[in-house]
Amino acid sequence: MKKLILLALLASAPAIAQDSYSTMNNPPDNARVAAMIANYVDSHQGQGPKGDPGDTVVGPKGDKGDKGDPGKDGVGVAGPKGDTGATGPAGASIVGPVGPAGPQGVPGPAGASIVGPKGDTGATGPAGQAAPTNVFFLANATFGETATLQINAGFRRVTVALNGCLAGDRVLLTPTAALPAGYSLADAYCLTANNLTINVYAPLIVVGGSYSITAKVTVFR
Repeated sequence: MKKLILLALLASAPAIAQDSYSTMNNPPDNARVAAMIANYVDSHQGQGPKGDPGDTVVGPKGDKGDKGDPGKDGVGVAGPKGDTGATGPAGASIVGPVGPAGPQGVPGPAGASIVGPKGDTGATGPAGQAAPTNVFFLANATFGETATLQINAGFRRVTVALNGCLAGDRVLLTPTAALPAGYSLADAYCLTANNLTINVYAPLIVVGGSYSITAKVTVFR
């Protein structure tokens, strides 16, 4: 404000001086000086017309600044769990061909032989059947066959009459001579009194062929 008043006084100095010269005998008072300053300020408060815009001048690109500090890590919020998707179709079951057998492995070492402790003695078994008190030679029995048709090799069941043989007798046969080649005696038993049944194994017998065997009969009663 003081600067504005000073400029007004300097600008009004010629007018004040001329006025003072014409009124030497009546110098201006303070009110008059203030009125002159106010008139000057009022006459200079208006602004002139706006000038044309100046040319736009783009200066050169400045140097790249230093890299700034990393920003603070943000904390995201987990979204809701999505719905379970539909079950896909079952895949095809493909069974590949069986591969070739691998080579046999090397035998492992023999395991240690460990003998376990002796077990407890088992319970006593039931008493056995009493031994026969009568064992005796009964008689010689001769048996055999004559083939009217071819008989294949195998066991034969031959029954002969033998007096003194009782049902239930245990029978032992002892051939009186060597058996023919391919023949053998299996067992003998008495199912009915005076009839002895013998199982004989014989080879194939052609039509008209035959065999005959004599054996001692021992019975146990």
